[in-house]
Order: sequence, then structure tokens, then C-alpha cells
Amino acid sequence: MIVRSFDDWKAAVREHMAQTGQVTNALAVRMDAEDRMAAHNVRCLLSDAPKIRRKGCNLASAIAIAESVGLEIHLSYKNET
Repeated sequence: MIVRSFDDWKAAVREHMAQTGQVTNALAVRMDAEDRMAAHNVRCLLSDAPKIRRKGCNLASAIAIAESVGLEIHLSYKNET
């Protein structure tokens, strides 16, 4: 899957979570317990609520959340086929 924006990343994470039966709150609590990221931040980054939804996150947060749900992020050259 090609991810070109924060919204693409969030959609990919949320889709994978839905397919694997994971819920945001459980992920947030687990990541907080593991000292990987504050539960509040996880909830905000994955939220669709207009008042708390974020428009982006740093790469470390994106990688941490992706890894916690069972995804990997790979980089490639932009025009690579």
C-alpha cells in the first residue's frame, strides 16, 4: 500500500485494526502501559472527531502505532516501479 499523507496512514492503520479486530482504546492503553506513547496521543492521532483530530504526526509516532497494530513502514524511491 502506498501512503502519501497522514490521512492515508491513518486509514491504513484503522483498516488493518478493523480487519484484525483491534480497537483504538485497547491499543492506546497497551501503548501507554508499554511506555511507547501516551494513550491520549494515540486516541487523538487515530480519531475522526473534528475537535480532537490531528492533521499529522511525527515519523516516530507513525512507526510506533503501525508496529503496535502489526504493520511495517518501508521507504522506497519515489519513482521506483
